[in-house]
Amino acid sequence: MHTPHALSATAVRATRANSALQTLAVIALVTLTGTAASAQYTTILICRASATGSSTFRLPISTTILDATPDVNDTGLVTARVSTDSTNFRQGIFVGNETGSAIVYNGGNDVTLTDPTINNSGLIVYGAAPAGGLRAYNSVTTIDGPLTFGVPGTFGYESPRLSNTGRIAYRGRENGQFAQRTFDLHTVNPAGTVRLVREVAADATSPFNFVFNPAISPLGTAAIKLQRGSLITADEVWVYPASGSAPVRVAAETGAANPGLFTGIDNGVSVTDDGRVVFLGTLASTVSRGVYIVTLAGDVQTIAVQSPSQTIAFFNPDINNRGQVVFRTQAGSTQSIIVSNATTTTTIASIGQSITTDLGPTTFTGFLQNPRINERGDVVFGATLAAGGRGIFLARAPLACGPSDIASAGPTAGPDGELTADDIILFINAFTSGNPAIADVAGPGPVAGPDGELTADDIILFINRFTQNSVAGCP
Repeated sequence: MHTPHALSATAVRATRANSALQTLAVIALVTLTGTAASAQYTTILICRASATGSSTFRLPISTTILDATPDVNDTGLVTARVSTDSTNFRQGIFVGNETGSAIVYNGGNDVTLTDPTINNSGLIVYGAAPAGGLRAYNSVTTIDGPLTFGVPGTFGYESPRLSNTGRIAYRGRENGQFAQRTFDLHTVNPAGTVRLVREVAADATSPFNFVFNPAISPLGTAAIKLQRGSLITADEVWVYPASGSAPVRVAAETGAANPGLFTGIDNGVSVTDDGRVVFLGTLASTVSRGVYIVTLAGDVQTIAVQSPSQTIAFFNPDINNRGQVVFRTQAGSTQSIIVSNATTTTTIASIGQSITTDLGPTTFTGFLQNPRINERGDVVFGATLAAGGRGIFLARAPLACGPSDIASAGPTAGPDGELTADDIILFINAFTSGNPAIADVAGPGPVAGPDGELTADDIILFINRFTQNSVAGCP
């Protein structure tokens, strides 16, 4: 009689692991992305300064906070433009989070900086004038310096926006006119710069008489509002995919040669990786001013519309890949910062709302320029305070998805308030590549806690946590 050979403990573990990986792969195939439900945000003071800079928090004395737009990456690292010496009109670049901060660049007298932009690698990019040029600061290796690339005929840079891939969209002045460009940060020669569109004054063949400020998504898709015509003008919104494929006109005003759906489109746009663009505008069919998302196919999604009791404030909205949009509203004398995906709407902050700073309890009395939102759903914004001066705040989104929420879109490491195939893919990749920092989540049993091995127990615990939190209502 044939006697089967007993499997070794190692072989048994390998068989269990392979079976668990197959189960995990099946779950990944059927997992759909959802949108986080409304819950309470936690607002954190990042930095504060009095009107004169005599009293500060996480800022040097004599530093004041400008009426500007801050930015935040997915880890919660914030950057903002500040005034380091108001007497000599000297500006600097702040970077910090809830545990620490620094002024990473201090411009010379009468040097104007653009609002900085930051990506998930901790890279910060900003423009400097009147000398011109873009500068970069790496917050990880603390290296600062000008970007050494050459663009013949270009001597001005405005409104840079940075992607996680290192691609920058900016408006560069050429021969006195503006042209929208993007370039690969890692390419330091003119061939690495891609011109997207130029104004007719710089290029007689261009149909556009004005190029507005750019937007760029985490993976490098760019969006631009352009104005066509001279005496009679019409605005259009174009998307330039990161893949390099042909640009797509996604929205236009009714006065365009090929009439669009809007009677008005405001200047500021924001874009997702798949080419969805958000902007403020007036929809012709309803004569409703509101916050709208348009897709590459031209479909329109309404996020919010103005009403007699509440207006949509004239400040740029911002969108993440989950379709969450942050924008500003005003009802009477009450300004608010809102996050909405058209299904769930949350008020992040309002005038008169209580907030605790390093000085104790106070209230918001106003807001500064544009709020920004990251892939996690966190919102950064500047505000004036009843106690005096200004502060920069980070409203942390609630994450109720448990320890299996390990990835955001891409997948890239970092929780985003959703349980999706991205979390599973990141875990599988970490497990199969032998990355214990992500995949070693369990000991024998399985019980929570790393044990120095990657086994089926890790996969089983990850699956259990993933399915339990999905059933519990995490998107």
